[in-house]
Amino acid sequence: MTSRSPGTVKKFLEEHREEITLHKAAKAAFNQLDSTGTQGKGRTRIPTIKQLNQEYAQVLSGKKAAYAEYREARKQMQDYLIARKNVAAILGVEQEQEEQRRQQEQQQNTGR
Repeated sequence: MTSRSPGTVKKFLEEHREEITLHKAAKAAFNQLDSTGTQGKGRTRIPTIKQLNQEYAQVLSGKKAAYAEYREARKQMQDYLIARKNVAAILGVEQEQEEQRRQQEQQQNTGR
């Protein structure tokens, strides 16, 4: 048997303060979980691994569906950007041609 002196206990508590605090917080959370239960029992069960895996599978399938929508929307956006650049290029060429035509008209008008 070992005897515990007050100094040893204090030293232990100081060395392990973080772990003890974490343990107390976890215990308080579980106690609160027990006291806020439903169905008049006063307890809520912690989900089983099977339940957690089912929930994870549902979330994952939702994520995959949302990502498919995202890919489609991204493709549409890229198509629109390409079309916009094409239109801008066409309009730019037309504007250049119009500008050249105006310059030629001005030169012809000033040359007369």
